[in-house]
Amino acid sequence: GSTLVAVQDAPGRRDLVLVEGALEGRPMVIPLASEPDTQFNAPRWSPDGRTVAVERHRRGRLSEIAIVDVETRTSRTIASDARARFVTPAWRPDGRAIVAAADFGEDLLDQKAPGGPFNLYEIEVDRSPAIEWRPLTQGSAGATWPDVSADGTSIVFVGYTVDGFDLFEMPYPASAPRASASLPPAAAPDDAGELEAAAPSEAATKYNPVRTLRPTSWSPVV
Repeated sequence: GSTLVAVQDAPGRRDLVLVEGALEGRPMVIPLASEPDTQFNAPRWSPDGRTVAVERHRRGRLSEIAIVDVETRTSRTIASDARARFVTPAWRPDGRAIVAAADFGEDLLDQKAPGGPFNLYEIEVDRSPAIEWRPLTQGSAGATWPDVSADGTSIVFVGYTVDGFDLFEMPYPASAPRASASLPPAAAPDDAGELEAAAPSEAATKYNPVRTLRPTSWSPVV
């Protein structure tokens, strides 16, 4: 409760740093991990406070998930694949796994090949990055920025629909889920800060493109 973990821009890179003394009004920035031509993003403390899960993007490679030991300053990769981007890690409350978003859509190093939607995967911390990761969502709407409830029974994440970005909630899958096109958005938190159950989705209707044909914005060019 006294040390922050953050990222700090530097010429040609983005470092992983600790910020101590912020609560006393005397913040001191301490480098934790720095690599040339490398950007760190979205750091998250482990439940025991000994390590940090972070998104790492090296030049010429797709983003991956690494764990950095705070005491030894050493890091190891737990999720990396030449076909996929791994982003926005979050710890499972027991500290034995990380939930992260990954895009396995296309050969993403090919600038002409579009990527697919992000979905959530469970990554066991003590396993090699060469193994398969357990999928938690399989939807076309995408899922990023997950967070697991303190009791480990539910996941909240950001998904994308035709109406934009929304907050979604789902039970933590006990086994690999079936494919799903979309998930109902969760209700907004109430005054007590608790997230209520998601409202059921509307009944399916026949597709009609007419109501979405009108442009929603204009970009005039002179």
